[in-house]
Amino acid sequence: MRGVFEEDQIIMDPKQRLRHGHGYSQSEMYAIKHDHLERVPDAIIYPKEEEATSLVQTASKHSVCLIPFGGGTNVSEALECPQNEKRMIVSVDIQRMNRIIWIDAINRMACIEAGAVGRHIMEDLAKYDLTMGPRAQQCRIFYSWRMNSNERQRHEKA
Repeated sequence: MRGVFEEDQIIMDPKQRLRHGHGYSQSEMYAIKHDHLERVPDAIIYPKEEEATSLVQTASKHSVCLIPFGGGTNVSEALECPQNEKRMIVSVDIQRMNRIIWIDAINRMACIEAGAVGRHIMEDLAKYDLTMGPRAQQCRIFYSWRMNSNERQRHEKA
């Protein structure tokens, strides 16, 4: 993956890997405090949106397990690295995937990368006199939705 990503996009630091291998539940905090966290990611990658497809293809080719990392709360327990996983595990931190790709003010639609933060989205949408609604922090589905490249190309040509 070093040939695909820049040096600052690949993190091997043990403390950061530990942070990407758990959330904030009581059981996870206990496991960390008592050194019982069984497995953490072997690396962290911070891809840009245009690199996501390449990352998945490279991981598939080399049998690398990818675990997406968003806010890090782990409410879905998706950050837990399976203890019996033999493959390399890479945490894919989406925070650098944080741009608004396009805004269609007429139809009140937007294509926003999955790592975008609600308050920043609200600031950008306000420039077009748009908003996400009364509970922007709960509208993750709205701004996590991503068009595939064919749909995006069709929209950009229109």
